[in-house]
Amino acid sequence: MNELDDLSSLPTVLRDAGFTAEIVGALISRCQTERGWDLASLLLLTEPPQRLNRLVRLFVLRQPVSEAAVREALAPFPLERLISAGLIEDGQDGSLVSNVCLMPYQDLISLRDFGADWTARTVEPDFVMGISQSSISLAVTTVRQQGEEALDLGTGGGIQTLLAARHANRVIATDINPRALALTKLALQINGINNVELHQGNMFDPVVGQTFDLYGSWRITDTHLVQRRGFAFPYRVNRMSSEIVSGCDGSRTLRSVIESLAQRFSLDKHRLCEEALPIAGRLMKNGYLVPA
Repeated sequence: MNELDDLSSLPTVLRDAGFTAEIVGALISRCQTERGWDLASLLLLTEPPQRLNRLVRLFVLRQPVSEAAVREALAPFPLERLISAGLIEDGQDGSLVSNVCLMPYQDLISLRDFGADWTARTVEPDFVMGISQSSISLAVTTVRQQGEEALDLGTGGGIQTLLAARHANRVIATDINPRALALTKLALQINGINNVELHQGNMFDPVVGQTFDLYGSWRITDTHLVQRRGFAFPYRVNRMSSEIVSGCDGSRTLRSVIESLAQRFSLDKHRLCEEALPIAGRLMKNGYLVPA
């Protein structure tokens, strides 16, 4: 590997600067409103010239930060590696800006595109969403076993892939969006993960004829599904966000996934859904899932 391609020491540097899920989450929550984050309050809160504030401004708020300040905040990680990877580019007046939003989750670093809320950027058709409440719900309800083989169907920013790679011997992540796969590849490099294969294609097309121990997906338009050895848990997420991703009919997509899974497990598709209901019902009762 070329030295400029090695990004695996970045998470340690970020953690040392306080760029962790707990600290960044607490910082953002202080400026949370009903409409989302209050940018003006966040900028005021991160104004003091500290390492963490500069990293939050750069990677979370997409604010220009001087090259000298970025180098100081990232030290001893070489800035040139992030520039070579396309994560950071020149801004105006000698400043730097980030092309991708970096967010900590547990001890991982996840990637997503910046939204249009305060960056004044148009949301492109290949927009890659980040970690949301639905992806967290999927992560905490997924049953995991060491040594299995896993499929992340429609990986998006790749957080489910990163989590599966911890316990699975092999993970295949698919997505029809090439930018999603590009960001997932960068996330794998940053987190030092090497047991994942990335394949571009629609739904199950890239893995025809293959079977897995764990099937997971959190980006099936407006309906998410996690499937574990014959049990499926469907629930709805925000339709507007889903339409940014693909604009597809979520119900039709879910039916297609269920039919494919039923064939793989030699189960009637109605039985597949019926067997999921007791478990899904308990999750809904406890507030983890919203019924479809």
